[in-house]
Amino acid sequence: MEAKYHPEFDESPLLLDDGTREYQRIIGTCQWLIVAGRFDLCYAVSSLSRFSSAPRQGHLQHARRIMGYLRKFPRRGFVINPDPPRFHPIYQNVEVKPPDFGNQYDYFHEDIDARFPPPLLDELDLNLFVDADHGHDLSTGRSITGTLVMVGCTPVVWRSRRQTSVQTSTFGSEFTSLKAGVEEAVTLRYHLRSLGVKVSKPTPIWVDNMAVVLNSTKPGSALNKKVIALAYHFVREHQSRSVISIRKIDTKDNYADPFTKALNNISFHAFFIHLLHN
Repeated sequence: MEAKYHPEFDESPLLLDDGTREYQRIIGTCQWLIVAGRFDLCYAVSSLSRFSSAPRQGHLQHARRIMGYLRKFPRRGFVINPDPPRFHPIYQNVEVKPPDFGNQYDYFHEDIDARFPPPLLDELDLNLFVDADHGHDLSTGRSITGTLVMVGCTPVVWRSRRQTSVQTSTFGSEFTSLKAGVEEAVTLRYHLRSLGVKVSKPTPIWVDNMAVVLNSTKPGSALNKKVIALAYHFVREHQSRSVISIRKIDTKDNYADPFTKALNNISFHAFFIHLLHN
């Protein structure tokens, strides 16, 4: 998809029945491929699928571009690899020391079911990457959340989705994305324990907004954005009990970035060359 293309502002003529059916077939096929592992299609298909009921000629042209991309790279996929991911050395010491929240979140404890089987496998490294593009949908003002979850070096969850409400600041949209990431981490930790996989370490969640990191990990930070009060405390209570570990990463290294916006060819392939094999 073109880097500056916004399908919500496409004013080309509406498609006739044959064109509409072709468009719906392409979108349906691509949605199936995303579930099957082609997460490099996530953002483009998520953006175009909103117009399946009344697509325009411009939408069909971009849908055909996706099919051309698939024709050029038909065999892309990921390898299941339990080894821990390799990060640039500058990120080796970005973990925040366990913060002392006092008794603010003493009530909170991670949900560990007594019926979990004893661990049968060694612990696997979990890493979540989250990002947001503030106000990306120009017709509604809603932001986009991008999420990529990795177990070892294997991507297991990928998502590109518009947020359910309008956030008036970049901080608000990024914090909403972080809350979604924490929910995903909690779900994955529970699921792995149910399968007999050991889970004892905090799950790193990588974000590229320093304000979000500080407000999540600094006990003395004040909540100035009442509209995200629930997300604020939900994230901080999990941080306080070392269920998660929120860490800063540059945008150029954040694997969730291509799930939130259209990138130029160089940036797009630079991200997915590390995640997908031809």
